[in-house]
Amino acid sequence: MVDPRTGREGLVVSPLQRGAGALNAIVQTEAVLRIPVGATGFAAGAEVRPVPVAGAAFAAETTIISGLRSPATDALLELRRGEIPRGSVQWTESDVRDASEALATGLCHAAALALDHGAEGGAADPITALVARVGEVTVLEVTRTGSTSEVLVAPAPAFDSPPIVALRTVLRSTAFRRRLLGCDGYSGRSAGRETWYGPGAQNCSSKEPTRASPPEPAGSQIEACSS
Repeated sequence: MVDPRTGREGLVVSPLQRGAGALNAIVQTEAVLRIPVGATGFAAGAEVRPVPVAGAAFAAETTIISGLRSPATDALLELRRGEIPRGSVQWTESDVRDASEALATGLCHAAALALDHGAEGGAADPITALVARVGEVTVLEVTRTGSTSEVLVAPAPAFDSPPIVALRTVLRSTAFRRRLLGCDGYSGRSAGRETWYGPGAQNCSSKEPTRASPPEPAGSQIEACSS
């Protein structure tokens, strides 16, 4: 923080609870630092610059997703919440840049992105920047409409963490596939497929981030280049 009276900089450390509560705690901390002087000993109008810590979002019973919303992702959320009705999924709607930033700084478990397989540069372009910041990542395909895939991107080390396992289970479920049949343009063939991107992935000949292959036949749901 910067004291508006003296211009001196100071560091305030505020322990944050894990999971979605961390986001609320950041907002509350900023509010406390801006209340009138005397109540907390901090000057009114102090400039606050929160410093996020990677991995802060991860908690066993809370899943935080940042990114694009669609009928397919709404179906995913509804089915996920049905398993644990206590608001166990929190979605922050944002653009690609903000969603990627949230994932890289540990403020969400997964980033929801749309990949255009017909665009110049291929589908992996939005993933490349994340690989550079996060390292190896896993891409979970939600649905595919024509040449566009809606995906969830998560750090590869979190592949077996409870929040990501829960999302993977829903994506591969029969109930989710049935819900997607009502979504316009859904191909019905590739939801739930898992692909790894990153130079450290085994069984990948290229040192560049691994790119997703075309949809597989019905019934083949998972493609993984495991690390």
